Amino acid sequence: MQIVTLSIDRAGKATTPNVLKNCLVAIPESQSKEYAKTIDPKRLLLIPDELTTPYDSLIEKPISKHKARNWIREQVDEDWLVMIDDNLSCLRRTYVGKDGQETKITSGEEIEDILKFSCYASNMSDCKMFGFAESYKTSDYDPFKPISLTGYIPSTCFGIHKSNRIIFQKDWLEGHWITGMNAHHHKICWIDKRFNFKMKQTVHPTITSEQWTELELAFGKNAITRTKAGELNKMNI
Repeated sequence: MQIVTLSIDRAGKATTPNVLKNCLVAIPESQSKEYAKTIDPKRLLLIPDELTTPYDSLIEKPISKHKARNWIREQVDEDWLVMIDDNLSCLRRTYVGKDGQETKITSGEEIEDILKFSCYASNMSDCKMFGFAESYKTSDYDPFKPISLTGYIPSTCFGIHKSNRIIFQKDWLEGHWITGMNAHHHKICWIDKRFNFKMKQTVHPTITSEQWTELELAFGKNAITRTKAGELNKMNI
C-alpha cells in the first residue's frame, strides 16, 4: 500500500503529511522549493507542471486533478494506492464506541492500520476500490450494515487497486465519477461505513445543471440522485 496526497498551491498549509508520516506528497514540480521548506524532499512526488492548474476562486474552477491522478497511478508500484486530500483533520468513528471511546482518531499509525485493513478486506472480497462513509453522524450509521459493497465513495479518501480499469476523467463530482466507473468495470467496492474522514476548510465548487446532466448521460438517470449542499450523495449502482 502506498498513500499519496495531492497538494497544489498549499505549501506550508497541507495537514495530511503531518498526520500520515508514510504518505508521499504529490506536488507540481515548480513548487518543490516551497514545499521542501516544511516537508522532507524525499517524500515529494514531483508532477509535471502541465498536468496541474491552480484553483481559481473567482470562477470556482476546480484544480485540475484527473491528469495528475492518472500520472500518480503510473508512478506507484504497490498493489494498492490510497489517494487522500491534503487537508486531513482526523478520522472519525461513525458508531458509538464502548466505555467512552473517543470518536476522533488522530493517530497517524492507527489511521494507516485502518487503511491497511481496507486493502486486505478488499482483496478478500475481490474489490478493486474501497472508501469510507460520507457522513460522520451516528444517526446515518446502520449497525446492521457497517460494510457495503455498493454505493457512493467520497473522493476525500479512497483506495484503488493497480488492476482497476478506471481512468480519471473529471475534476468535478469526483466521487460520483469514480464510483460510477468502478461499478461499470468491477461491479462492487468496499465501503467501510464505520469511519469518516474529516477534512479542514474544504472548498465545494458550484455544480452546474450541465455537469449533472453529463453524469446522468454517462450512468443513467436512475443511478444518479441530484443533491444540494448539505445533502448526502446517493448513487443507485
